[in-house]
Amino acid sequence: MSSYRRSMNQWDSFCTSGKMFFRVALFCILLPLVISWEQSFVDREEAEELRKSVVYLSSYNCDLSPSVCPPENTHSYHPTSCPYVNRRDAQIEIMQMDEVSDVMCLQGVWYASDLEAIVERTSANFPYSYSFLHDTTGRYNSTRIPHPPCNEKDTKILKIIDECEFKECHYSSYRTKIFKCIEEICKVKNIMQEMSETCLGCIFQGTERGNFMECTKRAYAFNPTGLLVLSRYKILKNQHELYHPYTNVDSTGHKRSSEIIQRGYLDIEVNHIGRVICTHLTEKFGEEYVEVANTFRSYREKNFDEFDTLYKLLHNVPRTIVMGDLNASPSLSKGSIAPQFPENLEVLRDIGFQDPVSDSHKNTQADCSYCCGNFLVMKPEIGVCSKTSPSIGYIFDHVMVRGYEVVDTEEDYLKNNAVYRIFLVNTQGSAMSRHYGFTVPVIIG
Repeated sequence: MSSYRRSMNQWDSFCTSGKMFFRVALFCILLPLVISWEQSFVDREEAEELRKSVVYLSSYNCDLSPSVCPPENTHSYHPTSCPYVNRRDAQIEIMQMDEVSDVMCLQGVWYASDLEAIVERTSANFPYSYSFLHDTTGRYNSTRIPHPPCNEKDTKILKIIDECEFKECHYSSYRTKIFKCIEEICKVKNIMQEMSETCLGCIFQGTERGNFMECTKRAYAFNPTGLLVLSRYKILKNQHELYHPYTNVDSTGHKRSSEIIQRGYLDIEVNHIGRVICTHLTEKFGEEYVEVANTFRSYREKNFDEFDTLYKLLHNVPRTIVMGDLNASPSLSKGSIAPQFPENLEVLRDIGFQDPVSDSHKNTQADCSYCCGNFLVMKPEIGVCSKTSPSIGYIFDHVMVRGYEVVDTEEDYLKNNAVYRIFLVNTQGSAMSRHYGFTVPVIIG
C-alpha cells in the first residue's frame, strides 16, 4: 500500500510539474503573439491618427476639348477616347470610385455642360466644388449660365472669320496654325481683339462638329480658364482671378482680356486643410508664339508672368498649396523627363515651395504626366514630343506646398503614402487625356 501511495505521489508530482511546464510553454508561445497583437493595435491606432493628419491632394488636366479628338481623325484613335465626351464619362467613373483624394484640382473643363456633369455625378464623394461659373456663395447653378460663348457682337465678327477660315485655313486641324492663318491671311486680328474672351476660347478649343458658328449656341456655354475644384471638405472662402484681365482696350474704350485662352486661378480656403490655389498656366503650343493680344512675345515670357503673379500673391503667405497644370517641367538628372521652362518653377521654389512630384523620385526615375507614349499626345497637333522617342515625357502637373510637411516616399512610416499617378487609362485600356494626374499626400498637423 505504501508502494502504491508512493507511486501516486510521484504521478501527482509529475503531473504538477507537467502542467507547470505546459503553462510556461504556453506563456512563452503566447507572449510574443500578445505583444505583437498589442503592438499591432497600437500601430493601427497610430496609423489612424496619422491618416487623420494626412490629406491627399490630386491634380489632373481633364483635357475636355473636342479639338484633342477632331471628328475628321476619329478613325485613327481608340473609339473610347473619341468623341471626347466618352473620355469625360470615363474620368467621372474614376472620380466616383476615388476614396483617397481629399481635394481635386481639375483643369481643361472648358464647357459648362461638362462641368455640370462632373459636379453632379461626383457629389457623393466630393460634396463641395468651385469654379469661375459658381456664384459668390460657392454654389453652381446651371440656370445662371443661359448665354452662349459668343454674343451678338461676336457673331458678326465670327461670320467673317468663319467664311475666311473655311476658304483659306481649313487645311489644318492644328489650333495654333488655324489662328495664325486667320490672323495673317484673313487679316482680322484687329477685329478679333473686339471679341469676348469666352468666344475666343470656344473657337480655339473647338466644337464637336469643328464649326466656329457652333460657339453661338448655348450648348457650348463656356467655363473661363477651364478650372474646377472638387473637395470632401467644406470650402470656407472662395474667389477667382485672371492672370491677364486687361490686355487690350476695345473700340468702345472698355478694357478686356483679348487672350485666345484665358488663364487664371481659383483661390479657396478649405476646412481642415487651409489655403489652396488651383491653376492652369500658359501652354507652349509650338515654337511660334500665336496670340490675339500683343502683350507678350513668347509662351515662356507669358508663363513666367503668371508664375510671377503667384509669387506676388503668396510670397508673404507662410502656409499654402499651389496645384495644377503649370506647363513647366523640371530639369532632372535621372530618367527621361524633358525640361520646359524649368527656371519658371524656381520662382516658387525660391520662396520655400516644395515640389513633391519632382522631388519624390530623387532615387528613382520620375514619372511623366505628359508622356510622349500617350497616343493622344502622339497626335500630329502636338509638337513638343518626338514620335521617335515615346519614352520621353514632361512633368507639367504639380502639387507645390509651402508650410506643410511633405510625406517622404523613402522613409515614410505609412509606406503607401507616396506620390503616385492617377487617371492613367480607362477600363478599356485607353488614354483619357493627354495628361496623367498626380496624387500627393501632405501632413497638415
